[in-house]
Amino acid sequence: MSPTPTDGILIQYRLDGSIFNLRRIQTHTKTRTQQILDLQYMDECALLDHTPESMQRAVKLVSSLYQSVGLKINTQKTEIIAQLTPASPPPPTFTDNVPLKVVPHFTYLGASLFPTCSLDDEIHTRVNRASISFGPVYFRTTTSRPAPSLETLAMDRSTWRSTCASGVQQLEDSITQRRCERSTKRHQQAAWTLLSNSQHTCPSCNRVCGSRISLESHMKWHRRQER
Repeated sequence: MSPTPTDGILIQYRLDGSIFNLRRIQTHTKTRTQQILDLQYMDECALLDHTPESMQRAVKLVSSLYQSVGLKINTQKTEIIAQLTPASPPPPTFTDNVPLKVVPHFTYLGASLFPTCSLDDEIHTRVNRASISFGPVYFRTTTSRPAPSLETLAMDRSTWRSTCASGVQQLEDSITQRRCERSTKRHQQAAWTLLSNSQHTCPSCNRVCGSRISLESHMKWHRRQER
């Protein structure tokens, strides 16, 4: 089964000139018409049609293509949105004898698509999401007791001097403590190195070697000298 010329939607366009000049589309001799059956993005696919009958044929065609490669349409994630005048529920669309769910709007990548094609509903939805997200943050900010700022402390000279003095003293104590820790660590490493090297002392000249192999090489030198 292949699509008919009436399936999908027809888009009239031009590739020259300004894209925002809609009067250019009225020149039929310079415009092109393209039949759009679906819109694909990543692993998502949106089918477009003007009538419920065409939509049913499109869904059946896609389902047969998927089945030919061992795939199947997920009826839990597949939804239908309809623009009808006057507003009335659309006829059901089936895939594998399972009716697809009809929803009032689509939500994808944080954006909402409504049948009215109006931004008012989208703005209202985003405002509600923002209020839900920032509501707890606003509550914690307004109910918690704020810490005194530097300007508040500077208004009282005695408090400002004691705060600065205690801060400087804490900084000096921290620097001194880190310096003592580094010095102690260096002394411990030096003592460990001396203890390790004392085990490789030459019995002839009391020379301290860095390793056992170095001691063996040094003693060979002594034996060659004795010959």
